[in-house]
Amino acid sequence: MNVNIISLVQGTTPSEIRGRILSVLSTLVLALIPLSQGFPGILIDAIDQQIPLLFISIGCVFTAIVMLSSFSKDLRMYLSTDYENA
Repeated sequence: MNVNIISLVQGTTPSEIRGRILSVLSTLVLALIPLSQGFPGILIDAIDQQIPLLFISIGCVFTAIVMLSSFSKDLRMYLSTDYENA
């Protein structure tokens, strides 16, 4: 997904501000890393150290996201767009 997002940004952003936009995107991604590492610790404490329950729950959420996004016409259209020849 990361490659698709960066490709979309590069293909749709004017070249004079592309560097600024990509640096803001990189800053946001790097700012989310500590949160993404701390959040599972909070979840593990909240469910009383039942790690299999956490893994099963995350797997079910990811499966639901994939199933819902597979029926999205907009997502399929985005993934099939050729920005290089547009």
